[in-house]
Amino acid sequence: MNILELPVLGSHQDQTEKIYTLLADQPLRNFEGFDLGVLELDKDLQIYFYFMNQENENYHYLWDLIIPHAVGCLLVFNWLDAQSIELNLRTIEYIEGRFSTPLHICSLPADSDIPDDLIKEELEMNGKRRLYTFDPESKDSVKHILSQVLSVKS
Repeated sequence: MNILELPVLGSHQDQTEKIYTLLADQPLRNFEGFDLGVLELDKDLQIYFYFMNQENENYHYLWDLIIPHAVGCLLVFNWLDAQSIELNLRTIEYIEGRFSTPLHICSLPADSDIPDDLIKEELEMNGKRRLYTFDPESKDSVKHILSQVLSVKS
């Protein structure tokens, strides 16, 4: 059995966990500092999703344990939430300065009027980062993001 680990960071747990609930029927398991979801893709492959709040610095040590071994790291945020933009930029800087794990940035809302080039310019997109829009109502949106994460791994 192969197990791939995928940390999902964000400041709004209901948004980050939507990625899992659109794909799996099993409930999340709650642990101190993170929630765990297991998605079985086939009999030989499972993905362990680790949902962690980026604001709670008491649990950032978990990032050091999980992110280096992960297939990728997802950062989910609402581009229209001006208060969280600075936090997200600090999170990106922290992850990229500390880990070689590919970073996948998932921006909400998918139907935003913000042009993609503005987001890319603000985030200074480069080869190590990938940017997606995430529609929390669309299973296809999540499947696309997951397929992109897995294709970067290969």
